[in-house]
Amino acid sequence: RAFRYLRIAARGPSDVEVLDTAMTLRHYPVQARGHFRCSDDRLNRIWDISARTTRLCMQQFYEDGIKRDGLLWIGDYRVEYLCNVIAFGDHALARKCLHMMAASQREDGAIPSCSSHGGGHQHPEGIAYMPAGIPHACVADWILLNYDGDFISCVKEYVWHSGDRKILADLWPCLKRLAGFLMNFDMDRARVMDDYITDGLPSLAATILNVLWGLGDLLTLAAWQGDASLEGPVNRWRRDMEAKVWAKFHDPTSDLFVEPSADGGDPKTSWILNSYAVLAGLPKTSADA
Repeated sequence: RAFRYLRIAARGPSDVEVLDTAMTLRHYPVQARGHFRCSDDRLNRIWDISARTTRLCMQQFYEDGIKRDGLLWIGDYRVEYLCNVIAFGDHALARKCLHMMAASQREDGAIPSCSSHGGGHQHPEGIAYMPAGIPHACVADWILLNYDGDFISCVKEYVWHSGDRKILADLWPCLKRLAGFLMNFDMDRARVMDDYITDGLPSLAATILNVLWGLGDLLTLAAWQGDASLEGPVNRWRRDMEAKVWAKFHDPTSDLFVEPSADGGDPKTSWILNSYAVLAGLPKTSADA
C-alpha cells in the first residue's frame, strides 16, 4: 500500500531463496485533471505531494491514512474530497462515502465520527497503536459534534461541486434526524465524546461554531430540497446559540473570540476559533445576535 515499505517473512526449517518479487500500486482509478505550477519550487512540490497523498487515500473509500487507521472519518473525508475536486474531479467515491456515513447513523440521529458500521474500515480487528488496542466496536461509536456539523457541510459541498441533487433527496431524512440531535444536545457538554472526556478534543467554542456552520449549511440544503419545515427551528436555535457564543467567548477589548485557559491563566484565542466564527456566519456585533 502506497510503497511505504516491503517486509518479506519466511518461516520454516530451511533457507528460502527469493527468485523474484512484484508489487502493484493500488489507488482509486482517477486521472490528474487539475494542475498547479508557479515560480516557487517548494510550492510546486507541496502540490505534487498533496495530490499524490490524496490519491493514495482514495481506496474503497476515503481513508484517513494509508498506513494508520485506514478508516472513513468524516473530518478527514471532508478535506480529502475538496482536495480531490481540484486535483482529480471525481465525485463517485464521495457519493459512496456519504452513503456509508449515513448508514452508520444511530437511532438518536447522531452520526459516528468513523463510519465503521457502514463498512468504512480496512483492518479486520483492533488498531494496535491506539490506546489499549481500541477495537472497531469502540471507535465506531465515537461521537464528535464538530464532525456531525461537518457531515452536513460535506453533503452541501458534494452537491455544490457535483451538481448531484438526487443524493440530497436520498440523504434528507438522515440530515433531518441529525439536525434534531444537534439542536437538542446540551452544547455546554460539547467536549463530551459519548462517555469520554478528553482534553485533546476540539475546544468548546470551536465545536459550537462548527455545529453553527453545519446548521447554516443545512438551511441552504433545505432550500435546495424545497423543505421549509426546518427553517424556523434552525434559525431560532442559531440565534440562541449565537447570543450564547457572544456572551461566553467574545472579548470586547480585543474584539476577538477567546476561550478560558485550561490552566486558569488568561483566556486564549486562535485564528482557527475566529475563522470558524466567520464561517459560521456570526453577526458582526453582539447586538445583532
